[in-house]
Amino acid sequence: PKLYGRPRRIWRRFRSTLATKIPPVTSESASKSFPRVFTPSKPHGSFTQRFIASAKDSVQLCYSKLGRHAEAVEQHTEALAIARKIGDRRGVGSWLGYLGSAYVKLGQYQRAIEHYTQALAISREIGDRLGEGSVLGNLGTAYASLGQYQRAIEHRTQALAISREVGDRRGEGRWRGYLGSACDKLGQ
Repeated sequence: PKLYGRPRRIWRRFRSTLATKIPPVTSESASKSFPRVFTPSKPHGSFTQRFIASAKDSVQLCYSKLGRHAEAVEQHTEALAIARKIGDRRGVGSWLGYLGSAYVKLGQYQRAIEHYTQALAISREIGDRLGEGSVLGNLGTAYASLGQYQRAIEHRTQALAISREVGDRRGEGRWRGYLGSACDKLGQ
C-alpha cells in the first residue's frame, strides 16, 4: 500500500514482524492466550474450534497481504477441516471460497474452479444468496483468467442478477465492471 508518515512506519513494523514464520494456532496456544475463556475444566467443543478457525483466518489474511499465498492455502485448508469436523456448513462454504481465491492468486485456476463449485453448491443448499452471488462472480473471474470469457460472462451475469435481487450495490457495481471487461475481450 502507498502509505506515508506514521501509517507507513506501522505497516513496515507489521510486515517485519510477520516476515518470520507465524506460529500455528492450536487449542493449546489459544488456551494460553485466553486462559479465562479456554480452561481445560470447561469443554467448549465447537466454540473452541470456531475460535481456532477464526484465528487461522486472521493468520491467512496476513500471509495473503504479504504475498505468501501458499501459506495462506495451508491455513485455509486447516480451517476448512475444522469447519467440516464441527458440521458448520456456512463455514465450509466460506473456506472453500477462500481457498478458491487463494488458488486464483497462485495461478491454479482449475483448482480454484473446483473449490468455487463446491462453495456454490453449499451456498445454494443453505440459501445464502449473497454468498452464491459472490461465488458466481469469483467463478467468472477464474474462467476469465483461463480465457473462457463466454463462461465468465454467464457466471458474472448471474452474480449481477443476485446482487440486484439482494440489494448489494457494491456487488452490482463490481460485476458490471467485470462484465464489461469480459465483453471487451470478446469484442462485444
